[in-house]
Amino acid sequence: MIKFYPSSPTYRYFVYLLLMGLPFLVQGQESSDISNQRSDPNLFPRGQTINQLAVITTTIWNGTSWSSGLPDESQHAVINGYYNNSGFTCMDLTINSGFAFHPSSDVFSLGNVKSNSTLITGRVVMNSPDVSQTVEGTFSNLSIENPFGVVLSAPVRMRGTLKLNLGVLNTNGKSLTLNSNSSGTARISKIESGAGIVGNVTIERFVPGGTKGWHFMAPAVIGQNQSDWVDNFAMQPNSVFLHNEGGTLNLDDQINGWEYPPGAPNANLTLGRGYRVFLNQNFFNGSATFDNTGPIKTGNHSFNVSFSPAGYGGGGWNLIANPYPCEIDWHSFSKTAIGGQVHLWNQSQYASYSEGAGIGVNGGTRYIPSSQGFFVRSSSANPALSITEDAKPENPMTTNYFKISTDPEDVARITLRKTGGEKDETAIRWMPQSTVNFDNFYDADKLPNDVLSVYSMTNDGRRTSIQVRPYLDGDPIDIGYGVKEEGNYTLQIHLGNDVVDGKTWFLKDNEFGSIYTLTQDYSLNFQVVGGVLQSNWRFSLIGTNNVVSTTTSLSAKGLIVFPNPSTEMVSIGNAANVKMIVVSDLTGKDLFSIQNSGLNTLQIPTSKLVSGVYFLNVQTETGFERTKFVKE
Repeated sequence: MIKFYPSSPTYRYFVYLLLMGLPFLVQGQESSDISNQRSDPNLFPRGQTINQLAVITTTIWNGTSWSSGLPDESQHAVINGYYNNSGFTCMDLTINSGFAFHPSSDVFSLGNVKSNSTLITGRVVMNSPDVSQTVEGTFSNLSIENPFGVVLSAPVRMRGTLKLNLGVLNTNGKSLTLNSNSSGTARISKIESGAGIVGNVTIERFVPGGTKGWHFMAPAVIGQNQSDWVDNFAMQPNSVFLHNEGGTLNLDDQINGWEYPPGAPNANLTLGRGYRVFLNQNFFNGSATFDNTGPIKTGNHSFNVSFSPAGYGGGGWNLIANPYPCEIDWHSFSKTAIGGQVHLWNQSQYASYSEGAGIGVNGGTRYIPSSQGFFVRSSSANPALSITEDAKPENPMTTNYFKISTDPEDVARITLRKTGGEKDETAIRWMPQSTVNFDNFYDADKLPNDVLSVYSMTNDGRRTSIQVRPYLDGDPIDIGYGVKEEGNYTLQIHLGNDVVDGKTWFLKDNEFGSIYTLTQDYSLNFQVVGGVLQSNWRFSLIGTNNVVSTTTSLSAKGLIVFPNPSTEMVSIGNAANVKMIVVSDLTGKDLFSIQNSGLNTLQIPTSKLVSGVYFLNVQTETGFERTKFVKE
């Protein structure tokens, strides 16, 4: 027995046939003929069907109430005032210009949708069960759930998520634009089975002001050429590079292996491949947007990755790019001989993320934005890397191109700052399943930055931006840096709650011999002098459950200079075998000396010294040592 519900389109269709005397059936037409006439655009213009020939009224929202009650399936809805109420179901939906439309739940439309307002949030669902629909205007979130499809009748501009659940969205030669600005970037999330999109899409990418320089970028549409970027920024013949570990161009402080794309300056741009592009024009001193227009990638994508042991730092680097008009989850990639690290260029430094560690530095996260190029590293020959629609998060996960995530409580984050505002980060996480050597899944290499770098060292000598290792009592972890010039710097250390729980932490300055007991948040001002602009071992981070044994062990390694920097007095600990100390300046000139008569701690007055760096030339019973201290 077939049941009809009065509110359903099928019911209205059945009533219509009765009223018309069942003309189709009387004439002996088959049901397929009826279906063809129902969808005939000449018989029912603008997507109108037989079910819409029933009496359909219009209810208008005036800012406080509906003129004919809350809309239902038999009514068109017109928004002609500020709307901040619950969602509803209607036939045609029209949102007039200048009126904010902020429904608190989904709005369902069985007819055509026109949004003339730019003040719109919430989600509109187009879900006619028996006829195609049309759409135009500006939307925050739009969902297509129509087996007969949806067609653009005029340009559409998306500011949030376009979701294709069922049926095909046809752009129909009109403009479908995914808007991008400082607040976020529109996206086409996972395209479900039975859904699709036909026609071109314009994908924007917002570039924040003050980012003149190199960028890792790529088009997120198919069939692009370098000329498709010319309308947005000045294109010089030498401004676009692709990465190839055998490449020899543009060798600078960055990871090396660059070359011009074949056919430059009019090279075809490969979807899924990242490009290093220099943006250099006046309007990039302010914010700017570039765009690409073409068909989008749908379904699965396999990346072209390779391995060359002759590449930077042992090789394996591949600059790829997000091929979709949506952010993608690095954890969802299928990987063969590919490590867990990703690196995005963030103005003057790398933003890095490690899948095994689950943390990032400099704003790196597991989510890679659309139109973004990024480095991955293969670990051996025959690597493979692929992705599916499932890598697209259901909900937006990035509001801009980089963001800072909350650390787990077993993480130490170390920040190096230079006077003037430049900074860089490294992070350490203690996990028992890791090792003290470099682990491809857990650790992330430290790639060179423009201004300054800070990193931790694995026991097998790898510099890391992110390191995971097991906790070992008294285990020293070397912290290194690289800078462009001498000067004053600050090392900031934050220890998570689980890191400090039941333990005491020390920071040792291996150059000066100073030892500092750390609090959960600790800052150390220090100087880089003497032309030593890079050091892999300048500092050591040490945690212990046994304070006495650790401090004894630290002291046994050599002289202890404290406080350092100093103002009035410098003390020299562990000095029992010291015979004499000579203080000299950076030119090597001896200033004064101190004799020792067997004391374990010597005190050196510094009040009369001018601010700067000084050497301590130490004569012991077995030879000579040299260390430094700073007078503030």
